Amino acid sequence: MPAGRDGAIFARVTAPSLAQAPKTDPAARRRFVPSPALPLRHLAAFALAAAMVVLIELTGRPPGIEPAILLPVVVVVAVFLGGLSAGVLAGAIGAVYTLLYYSQPAWAGTGMTHAIAAVTASALAAWPMMLVRDQLGAARARASGQTERLQRLVAFTDRLAHEPFDSMPEVMVIGAAAMLEADMAVLTLLDPPTGRQFVRSAHGGAGSALGVEVLPGVGITGQAIRERRIVLAGSSAALPALQAGRVIATLTVGRSERRRQFSDVDLPVLEEIVPVITLAAAGSLARREVDEGSPRDPMTGLYNHAYLDAALAQLLALRRRAPPTERPPLSMIMFDVDSFRMLNERHGRQVGDNVLRAIATLIRQRFRTSDIVARVGPDSFFAVLNGADADVAAEAAAQIRRQVRDLNLASARGEPIVVSVSAGCAMYRDGDQPDALFRSVEAALETARWSGPGAVVSI
Repeated sequence: MPAGRDGAIFARVTAPSLAQAPKTDPAARRRFVPSPALPLRHLAAFALAAAMVVLIELTGRPPGIEPAILLPVVVVVAVFLGGLSAGVLAGAIGAVYTLLYYSQPAWAGTGMTHAIAAVTASALAAWPMMLVRDQLGAARARASGQTERLQRLVAFTDRLAHEPFDSMPEVMVIGAAAMLEADMAVLTLLDPPTGRQFVRSAHGGAGSALGVEVLPGVGITGQAIRERRIVLAGSSAALPALQAGRVIATLTVGRSERRRQFSDVDLPVLEEIVPVITLAAAGSLARREVDEGSPRDPMTGLYNHAYLDAALAQLLALRRRAPPTERPPLSMIMFDVDSFRMLNERHGRQVGDNVLRAIATLIRQRFRTSDIVARVGPDSFFAVLNGADADVAAEAAAQIRRQVRDLNLASARGEPIVVSVSAGCAMYRDGDQPDALFRSVEAALETARWSGPGAVVSI
């Protein structure tokens, strides 16, 4: 299967619904459910109407409590307690009594007007009460849903915290699919040695995607990796997990056509689950690096100096065993951030770290996966380009210099920061020792520094 086909997988697979996922209709959660305390709401409507009649009759029909005044109150209370059906029932009984009341000789000429006014006022009063009742019910349902979601999130987090390393990805996709009411879930994890993203676990019919590389910008998952934000696309959603400015994992979920599509309404739930996925993925990577011995610089994600030395020694050993005619050109570039100490002193270490991560990202994206890119000093980076001659290396260094100059960086106060890098390039010659090669590229970089900020020198 070609790399980056996660979008196609979501388009063609229809998975069975999750047993763990709630089977509730989202619209149903917004409807008011009468309280169990009022199971006999029709009986309550009868009682209210009877109470109105008894009150009027026992008080000798004083003008202050006529049916025209009490009927709307009774209907409103009945609607609030038992819904529209209870309001209609109480209103019907009260309307009959109101007509009889105002048909007496004492109300000759004005009785029917009073009766019509009372019934009309009752109907008009019932309408806003229904709206109020629905709003209260919706608020109650939302509060209940949020409480339930929080409880499930806590349980999900606790499960991940106690899950063994090997089964962590599977638990993540199953639990996330249940929480997000999805039929399918795919988890990609960063491979630190290569900086590439691979599918590590799938749930709900996407098992054929296991091991597939997901390329930045390809499919909804690749789009989330490239843009570093939650991406919604109809029935699919992709959630990137970021650590130190890089995407370490992505969770992509999909719903079948029978379920509603993802929309902005789902964003709060998606945003709640992202930190859980991030924490679990970071823990998995940390445990893996402890087990295997990390060759990476923890801040930039590039290789460290020790890995560069070992990889370069192996590359030169392989080169010496190849016939001279089959040895491709080998070039090296060393970058140095101009005036980095002054930048740290002026804007603070946090801003300086952000600058280093941004430059490291540019360098990583510019070079091939077969190239070796490492951080070799506090503000220095090194690139080994196998198969590139001096001209290619110089052009690559010049391109990096231009891209760094165009970076959109800002201080903690929002002030724009302009950063530049100097670069030295050198080409390996057969017979050179690694130490001599490092000295050559360092000499080129030193010459670039003396030439002024943003210079590129090749020797």
